[in-house]
Amino acid sequence: MAGAKHVILTRRNALLMCASMGTVLVPPSGVSQVALPGGDLRTFMRMRGLGLRPVAIGCLEGIYSGVVDGAVTPIFGVVSATVADYRELDSGFEIRSAELAYFTDLDSGAVLETWKNPFTNELVKVPVSQLAPTTSRIGTDWRIEPEAAQTPGVQFSQSVAPAKMVGREVWFTETVMAQRDAGATEPAFYYNDRTVLRARLTDLDRGGASTVRSDTSHQSVSSWRSWMKMASHPGGVVGFGNGFYGTTIDELPPAWIKATGKFRPEILEDPAKMLQSKGPR
Repeated sequence: MAGAKHVILTRRNALLMCASMGTVLVPPSGVSQVALPGGDLRTFMRMRGLGLRPVAIGCLEGIYSGVVDGAVTPIFGVVSATVADYRELDSGFEIRSAELAYFTDLDSGAVLETWKNPFTNELVKVPVSQLAPTTSRIGTDWRIEPEAAQTPGVQFSQSVAPAKMVGREVWFTETVMAQRDAGATEPAFYYNDRTVLRARLTDLDRGGASTVRSDTSHQSVSSWRSWMKMASHPGGVVGFGNGFYGTTIDELPPAWIKATGKFRPEILEDPAKMLQSKGPR
C-alpha cells in the first residue's frame, strides 16, 4: 500500500490533491441551513433509501488515478453497488450494509481480471473488491459508529454534516477517514473519502414518500492498494465518481451486472444475499 513513511492525510491536503484533478466536491461557502420535514436525520436516511424493501440499493461509477510527484495518471475505472437494510431506533437508525465493486478498463469499460501497472510495467491480478457486511448506527450527533470493534491499530471515523440548502437542492456530506501507522510487517495506510448526497427540496416535501432518490458525487484519496504491488513506490491514489441511491438491480451499470453474473450470480436474483456472507475478496 503506502510507502515506508506515513503521511497523515488532513482535509486541507486531501482537497489540494483533489483540486489538481478538477472540481472539489465540497458545498460552497454561504449555503444556508434548512429545516426539513421530519428532521435532518430522517431526511438523510430517506435520501439513503429508508423504506425500500427488501434492501436499499445504491451505485457508483468512477475513475481512479495514480498521483506521483504531482503527476496524475488515470489507471482504471470502478463500478460498485451497495445494498443496505435500515432499521429505526429510539435515537437514530441502524445500518446494515455491504458493497461489491469491480475495477474496469479505461477504454473498453470491461471488468479487469489482470492489469498492467503503468508505473512498474508489472502485470498483476485484479481482485473482486467486496466489503463484508457491517452493522453501524447513526444518531443525532451525526457520527456513524460501527457495532463491531475496529481492526487494532486502525484509526477510523465516519460522520455526516447536517443538511445544507444549495439552490433548490438539499445536500448532505458524508466523510470517512481511516489511517494506520506502519508496523513491523505492514506498511502505513491512509484513506479519506467524501460523498455528497443531493435531492430536490420539492421531492423531499412530497407527502407520504419515505424514500427520495438522491444523486451522489464521490471523491477519495488513499495510499496504494496492496494488490497493485506499489508499497515501495511514492505517491497514492485519487478517485472521482458519480452515482445515486434508490435504484434497482436492473438499473446498475451493465459492467457490474455482467461481472456479478460471473462471480456472484445469486446476487442478481436476490441482492439481500450481499448482507449474508463475505463472498470473494
